[in-house]
Amino acid sequence: MRYLLYNEVFKMRYSRAVRFAFWYLLALAVGCAYLQNGFDTTFFMSGYGAPFTVFLHYGMDCLGAYAVMAGGLIAQELDFGTLQSTLGRGVKRSQIFSAKVICLFAVSILFYLIDVVAACLVRTWKMGYNPHGFVLEHYWEKVVRYNAGALAIILSYMCVFIFLMVLFQRTGVGFAVSVVVMYLDSAYQDRFTYYYYSGGGYGKIGGSFSARILMRLAVLDDSILSGGFWLMFVPCICIGIVALILAFVFFFKQDMK
Repeated sequence: MRYLLYNEVFKMRYSRAVRFAFWYLLALAVGCAYLQNGFDTTFFMSGYGAPFTVFLHYGMDCLGAYAVMAGGLIAQELDFGTLQSTLGRGVKRSQIFSAKVICLFAVSILFYLIDVVAACLVRTWKMGYNPHGFVLEHYWEKVVRYNAGALAIILSYMCVFIFLMVLFQRTGVGFAVSVVVMYLDSAYQDRFTYYYYSGGGYGKIGGSFSARILMRLAVLDDSILSGGFWLMFVPCICIGIVALILAFVFFFKQDMK
């Protein structure tokens, strides 16, 4: 297993898909941190509020960068038939799948954290760290909880992308369907709702992956430490787990080229 992980890391190092995702997400984080935008308020404008802004800018195009990585590291190998040679050497499918998922999760987390740090540095350089004097109690605990929730959504999306790439075994088709899934979740978020409880009472969230606006409200309402904060991530985490299980089943059972 260790050698499989080394092999995946080596492929990531030279993968065009991974390089594209890294530079695209970094450029977006830096650009949004430097330029004023619709999500910005007095609190978010300084470096003090920057750790809470990066995921707010993650729209469908940004999450699509993670689909590009999944396509480059899974669907492309299935499409070109390069996995057959690995399987022919007696390597278990479960080990190959686990190595790919671990590496995709690790690089997704790493890229997001780099973006958060970059946005914080840019806003601190431009506006100062906390020039307006607004202070959150238990600040670092709230930063950790907020970005842990953002990572839960990103990794859940990655699970869905992995499933689609394994299902279709075609890079182009898998990416196209991933874009459609993201679009449908965004366009029809008001059609599928569930209720959660927070410090301010009961609330409603639309869509399975549309917690971004509620996450912003949780910052402004200073309710990140409330028990209801985690409930907004339950649908996407459940979908992500089911998608990952299905991806493993299809990867294990499907015929490889």
